[in-house]
Amino acid sequence: MNNQRLIRRFSKTALVVWGIAIVLAALLFSKQVAFGVIVGGAMGLLNMRGMARGVTGLDINNPRPARMFFGGAVRLVVICAAIVLIAMTRSVNLLGLLAGFILVVFVVVAEGVREMRLISREDQGELSVNKGHEGENEGQGDGR
Repeated sequence: MNNQRLIRRFSKTALVVWGIAIVLAALLFSKQVAFGVIVGGAMGLLNMRGMARGVTGLDINNPRPARMFFGGAVRLVVICAAIVLIAMTRSVNLLGLLAGFILVVFVVVAEGVREMRLISREDQGELSVNKGHEGENEGQGDGR
């Protein structure tokens, strides 16, 4: 699967789950908790997009681990600074913020596991197809 399609699928799934979580938070808890989920989910989605851009921007022939490390460190500092500012101003419900942020992380992990299972099944299917054809070429020497 193409990396861009995979990232798009992760984003769409995260947006759907995030939307459901916002509605549930507003119905079951309060508007402040729902706003916290909105802010936390937005931070999580931005973090996911930053990670995806950093990973897909790597060049196999010319890896730059320092650039990837620096990008991740900057992202981490910005997220921590935003959380500290939000906590200091008490403008957003922190539990909602945490729930929204973690929700995006769980969606990314779940979609990653799902993708790995699909890849594993495809590989096993190829192996079982190739196993049936192993003995066909045994009697034909290749000159070795």
